[in-house]
Amino acid sequence: MINVELKGLKQKRERYKKASEFVKGMVLGYANIDAYSTILLFQKNLLINGFHLKELKPSTIARKRKNKYRWPEMPLVGIGKKKGINTLYSSLRLEKLDNGTRVYVSKDQHHGADRSLEYLFGVHEKGCTIQRGETTIKIPPRPAFKRAIQMGRKEAKGLRKSRLKEMRKAIQIYAETGDMNLIRVIANFRKLGKKFE
Repeated sequence: MINVELKGLKQKRERYKKASEFVKGMVLGYANIDAYSTILLFQKNLLINGFHLKELKPSTIARKRKNKYRWPEMPLVGIGKKKGINTLYSSLRLEKLDNGTRVYVSKDQHHGADRSLEYLFGVHEKGCTIQRGETTIKIPPRPAFKRAIQMGRKEAKGLRKSRLKEMRKAIQIYAETGDMNLIRVIANFRKLGKKFE
């Protein structure tokens, strides 16, 4: 009886030591959820104007209606998400790194311009003035990406305690029983967002 308990204790100790190897996978899983969530927050808040961006001019809305844009009055949305068409709305991508996941703007060419999405994104994020002959076009700053990142960080900060608790629970279950299911579930969050890669 005593030998069995000591053997079980030894296995638990070994599993606790080994559990530290799984922590990075779980942290990367949560980092990926945060990045994925930032893209979803960006898209959702553009559609509902949750970022309270400066409204488009009536002439811009009229042009977008004429071109049959789905959301002509929504800044940075226009066509929205359409397969095979590069728009600002669908321009954010995920990149898996060794120490986390990065959200970035695609360098693909915008569907209606001879500029990259990355360039146009910067123009809209910061605003600019364009001179075309006698015409001056002022594009006001519409910092949607910055606001999505702020919202995402706030959301992640609110979840930090519950995530740490969940990681501790996963490690404890593994150490006590050898069951790795919860560790795998958390680490597999790293696979979310394939469509944004």
